[in-house]
Amino acid sequence: MNVYLCLPEAIANENIVGILGSPDGNKKNDFMSPDGTDLFTAGTTTKKQAHHYCVSNWCVPQGENIFAVPGDTDDACDVPYDEEFEKEVANADPKIKEACKGDIACITDAVAIGGDIDDAIEEGLRTLEDEEEDEEPPTKEEVVPPIDPFLAPPRESDFFDKDEVGSDVQSRQFVNEGKANRGSGSGDPHFMTWTGEKYDYHGECDLVLLDHPTFDNGKGLRVHIRTTRVKYFSFIEKVAVQIGEDILEFDNDVENFLINGKPAETNRKHHKTLLAGFVVRRDAKALSIRLHHEGLHLMNMPKIDLHTRKNGFPAVIVDGGRSDVFRGSMGLLGDWESGKKMARDGQTEIELKDSLDAAEMAAEWQVRDTEPSLFKESRFPQFPTTCTPPTKRAPGRLGAMAG
Repeated sequence: MNVYLCLPEAIANENIVGILGSPDGNKKNDFMSPDGTDLFTAGTTTKKQAHHYCVSNWCVPQGENIFAVPGDTDDACDVPYDEEFEKEVANADPKIKEACKGDIACITDAVAIGGDIDDAIEEGLRTLEDEEEDEEPPTKEEVVPPIDPFLAPPRESDFFDKDEVGSDVQSRQFVNEGKANRGSGSGDPHFMTWTGEKYDYHGECDLVLLDHPTFDNGKGLRVHIRTTRVKYFSFIEKVAVQIGEDILEFDNDVENFLINGKPAETNRKHHKTLLAGFVVRRDAKALSIRLHHEGLHLMNMPKIDLHTRKNGFPAVIVDGGRSDVFRGSMGLLGDWESGKKMARDGQTEIELKDSLDAAEMAAEWQVRDTEPSLFKESRFPQFPTTCTPPTKRAPGRLGAMAG
């Protein structure tokens, strides 16, 4: 879990204390005691000192801990620092260090999982992937008020301009239904449906993440992914987005990607990269296809983001913003209208309870020979040859889904 705390500038210089330090922009007082006393300067601590600092200053004692279970007498504030584990991390297997590219969080989790070296590396890479996904807080333009479906719904004016209230962009009651209006495919690979449900599939083939034939007055929108196996897990190798007749192909490189089978022009100022008339914003770590929607501000605009990752596993996020632009779409993200995981017939629901269900979902949404091949180069398997199934996972991995 990662948490970002965004404070208004008006209170940035108030007397705020905590494990995050003070939000006054001064790094010298990031390490403080509960009474606001500066203890030492950031960057000068050992891991043991940092552990002692957190426990002695900011650990909530058992009697005051709102997470405490009644009758539980264990006090986490008494847990000593594990110096032996620090040595294990420092002396980690060279294969782990190489796979993690020196990232300490990746190495730490790989060592913690123990056991088979491949299991350990996979666990470390999961951490590295999540760390890269959330390493930068959202910009001001990207911040959207959080939605909690269990609370009273926010006012319409919290999300829409006054002149938008009652317009077609609100035809779906996002807030009242508690739907995220965002789906994604990332990692090795993980999928998140429109309703926030997550599942994994570890086979190899070309898959339909999203198919939206009525997009933009019938122009059509498709998002396909290509998964590649590595032993008993697989990852997303490439992503292809088609709008109308134009196709963008992304393979984890924001500087070198294809549009209609040819390398995209070099990024330069005052020049727009377009895909079927839609702007492709080019940032240092991602491409963002902005599906402009009349009447919506930038922070509410639907878009398809293609993220690059250091571990070579690109991610794709399909974000509807505050619009119903994906109404009528289906695929691995589910049916936008109902939020259910549906077969191609639009009638049969697929329950995702285990890896067998995930395999059924993938088989249903393998790219057919009646659909266009969006990737420039074809690769085995192609329908009617079915997806290469995942290899059964090695036993003993914590949290592993049965293969």
